[in-house]
Amino acid sequence: MSGALLNAVQATMYALAAHVYPTPIRGTGVGVTVATGRLGNVAASYVGSWALSAGGPSLYFQMWAAAMALVFVFLALIRRHIPPTILRGR
Repeated sequence: MSGALLNAVQATMYALAAHVYPTPIRGTGVGVTVATGRLGNVAASYVGSWALSAGGPSLYFQMWAAAMALVFVFLALIRRHIPPTILRGR
């Protein structure tokens, strides 16, 4: 379940980045977003290894829960990811 949810976040990151960055810098913005995500993946392997050795599976899953909670909060703060809709005739 965790892998499916993480994959869903990874896949939707490209669509989100396309709405967040203005058109003139969209390519660079999406590239930086993907690079940052990949750096996070590398760091996660070190943090996960540390969590397993320091506190076992309990600490490992607590770290993932905390990270996903932070991602949720930060994504909720981004308002440009919802394109504006135009209501016609109202």
